[in-house]
Amino acid sequence: MRENRKFRRVNLAYRPSVYDAQSNELLGNIVDISAGGFKMIARKKMVQGKEYQLSIFLPESSSDRKRVDVKASVRWCGTGTDVESFSAGCYLLEIEPKDRLDLAALMFSHGSKSEE
Repeated sequence: MRENRKFRRVNLAYRPSVYDAQSNELLGNIVDISAGGFKMIARKKMVQGKEYQLSIFLPESSSDRKRVDVKASVRWCGTGTDVESFSAGCYLLEIEPKDRLDLAALMFSHGSKSEE
């Protein structure tokens, strides 16, 4: 089955941590990313359609700053590779231009391979 993606996604060798910006709760880690969003392995089931304010912590070598803040919506959430994890697809709703550049740097500096 062919997927209708607008943007090429990049699997990441480094797995940035994703926190709920309001509660400071660790939600999971990003495994692949594109210009439009990312897939993460979540610690708990995320609500499809819900919008989150997220803080993504970057590796020091990809940016001068250590985190980017984004508003994202969960497009889908399903079971992960084990019984205690979930996979979730997040779509970027709001992101500052500097933060978008930092995520792009993450894609190019820590990506392991691209997928269409």
